[in-house]
Amino acid sequence: YDSQIKRISFYKGVDVSSIIALENSGIRYYNYNGQQQDLLKILADNGVNCIRVRIWNTPRTTSGYTYGGGNNDLNVATEIGKRAAKYGLPLFVDFHYSDFWADPGKQTIPKDWKNHNLNQRIFDIYRFTYGCLDWLLQNGALISMVQVGNETNCFMCGETDMSNIAKMMNNGAKAVRDINKNILIALHFTNPEKHDHMLWYASELAKAKVDYDVFATSYYSYWHGTVDSVKSVLGQIAQTYGKKVLMAEYSYPYVSKVVYNNNASYSLVYQGLSGTVFRYPISEDGQSQCIREMYKTMRSIRNGIGCFYWEPAWIAPNVNSDSKRKIIWEKYGSSWATKAAAEYDRGADPNITGGAEWDNQAVFDSNGKPLKSLWYLGHE
Repeated sequence: YDSQIKRISFYKGVDVSSIIALENSGIRYYNYNGQQQDLLKILADNGVNCIRVRIWNTPRTTSGYTYGGGNNDLNVATEIGKRAAKYGLPLFVDFHYSDFWADPGKQTIPKDWKNHNLNQRIFDIYRFTYGCLDWLLQNGALISMVQVGNETNCFMCGETDMSNIAKMMNNGAKAVRDINKNILIALHFTNPEKHDHMLWYASELAKAKVDYDVFATSYYSYWHGTVDSVKSVLGQIAQTYGKKVLMAEYSYPYVSKVVYNNNASYSLVYQGLSGTVFRYPISEDGQSQCIREMYKTMRSIRNGIGCFYWEPAWIAPNVNSDSKRKIIWEKYGSSWATKAAAEYDRGADPNITGGAEWDNQAVFDSNGKPLKSLWYLGHE
């Protein structure tokens, strides 16, 4: 697969995992000339050089109802990989090792692995990682980097003991190396404002001799402290352990809330929300400033290799009522969760369809027209 492995010296990336579900929901995107175009072509033409895509094991009920959130199983990743390759864009493959969202609050074991003991799950991770990457490459995807686990703050695939997590990570990493030695392996954490935690993770990984190349963090500036703080902790990790460092997720609002024609709004992060500190204006200029500062920050860190903007095209279907929108979300899985997800994810509600929570952090307006910030995603 050597010809399909693409090394990039500095990532100007985006995560558009929800793209297929959004398109199925009737959402269309336009370039700066007002022409409707494939979102991946718009991104490539604006200088974006890598596409992050999450993979869940089986994001649906046993009777086939989707959990939503983009329905991101291997089939969806394969489709995205084929399309991205057309524009020369490699994938950054993000394995959650769960059937739905994995983050510090939950790392739910996939349904099919639920009765497996630790050693079986360690093997499952190898087999699943190898099988997915092999299939993606067989189907024409380009791959640059693979993430073994998502926001694994002392928690991964149901396991909370760091030495056991290290074994899981090592087996995931072995699968990547067995596919191709040139693919970068990233491990992903969050809450970089907690320096002692981040440094502890890095030292535990070194102690357990986990094989990886990139120490990655999410950094949402309204939640995770100052940019100087994240720069300091990633710089220390790069210096001490000789690892590359990456901002695997970031984003910023261009408006406090997107309000649709029937006065509905779904935005999760907005002006006045408790626990948030907005470090840039909430405007297109503020959003553009944030993007520029993230690239500048990662360039300034020894071994900094770039950033990935999280879900910059996740907008709501532009229909004339909230109830119609919810029908579309349920059918196509293009909101953060369907009602069916509640059987698996305790954060989902069996009575309420989750919304398009990231719409005010997109770089497209509610009609799919590009904001000025789109340009900055591919330019420093």
